[in-house]
Amino acid sequence: MNIKVVVVDADITMTNLELITGIEKRKTNLHEVLVDQAPVSNAIYLGPRSFKIITSGIPLNDIQLAKLDNLKKSSKVWPRY
Repeated sequence: MNIKVVVVDADITMTNLELITGIEKRKTNLHEVLVDQAPVSNAIYLGPRSFKIITSGIPLNDIQLAKLDNLKKSSKVWPRY
């Protein structure tokens, strides 16, 4: 069985997935995708047990810059990974 999993921490104000999985302080995360600074492919990291993770980590002072429509657009390409 070949199952692909991408876990997305979309809790943009209180991200915890990066802490739980030990993949903290990655350069690109969901924030950069939502503000058009990076493609979603740059925000996907390999987590424990080989599942893929997109962390969040949006600073509260930048939250108004986030374009939530980008989350919907990005979710369409997640199955490729």
